[in-house]
Amino acid sequence: MTTCGPARLALIPLQRLITSCGDVIDIETGLVVHTVAPTVAGDEIWYNPGDERVYVGGFVSVPVVSGLRNYGVIATLPWTGFFTPPPPRFSHSIAADSELNRIFLPVTNVGIMVFTDDRDNGEGPDN
Repeated sequence: MTTCGPARLALIPLQRLITSCGDVIDIETGLVVHTVAPTVAGDEIWYNPGDERVYVGGFVSVPVVSGLRNYGVIATLPWTGFFTPPPPRFSHSIAADSELNRIFLPVTNVGIMVFTDDRDNGEGPDN
């Protein structure tokens, strides 16, 4: 039984599911084996096998969770839900391209924001 509901699900390695509220469930037993800390909450969730991360689309922030073993929040996409001038713009959906590891975030009245992990500052291919 999860700690939230209704929750979205993503299949992650080791035959586990992760919910949009951060519960990690063992498929075989149905038991919650871990809850992501700090707490995450979102409307949509996506596991990207290309970078082995889980992205939680959550209106104002987008937590990034390690999809392997420790299931901790490792980053937050640089999206605050706000543009100048106001009003705030929100998103609840998210998608990922596992080949190029690009993360797509549709934003109300703005368009689609695209995020990449450019650790080498443009010197090589994006991760």
